[in-house]
Amino acid sequence: MPGSLGSEAKGRRGWMQAFRDSKDATTLTVLFEDTAAMLGLLLAFAGIALSQWTADPRYDGYASLGIGVVLAVTAILLARETKGLLLGEAAQRQVADDILRIANADPAIRRANGVLTQQLGQESIMAALSADFHDALTTPQIEACILRLEAAVRGEHPDVVVLFVKPQTAQTWERRRLRLEAEA
Repeated sequence: MPGSLGSEAKGRRGWMQAFRDSKDATTLTVLFEDTAAMLGLLLAFAGIALSQWTADPRYDGYASLGIGVVLAVTAILLARETKGLLLGEAAQRQVADDILRIANADPAIRRANGVLTQQLGQESIMAALSADFHDALTTPQIEACILRLEAAVRGEHPDVVVLFVKPQTAQTWERRRLRLEAEA
């Protein structure tokens, strides 16, 4: 699965980087829950073993407190990592870079101004491209260009399910981008 943490999806990235880049909330949840469960079992075992070995029941209580800390930390980390996936976050930067490269390579486009992406799910990305088309183009030529862009983007990133293309000058894009950043 493209967004999972399996060794194929991890590639050359380290485990922590693969974890942070993962777009699969289910995998993250299972990973966190299973890790917390194993740590909890180890703490419980250690607490009970120490209580039995030393005849001091406080170790069992300390282990219970430790399990509570593990669960609290797990909940905080899980909430932090999945918040963006649940509320929406930008796709990996490489997707936007590739869309800009593809658009800039098309002869009908004077300049690809910028692109905004939204990760909708594990394998579902929406992208909005601002492009400055050559002024002499007709509407059918612009439509043909957009179809070429969509095909080329989906060829490299099949998870881009929607590509909106907005014709606008670089100055208009820059003003709107700055406004979006100010509102965020």
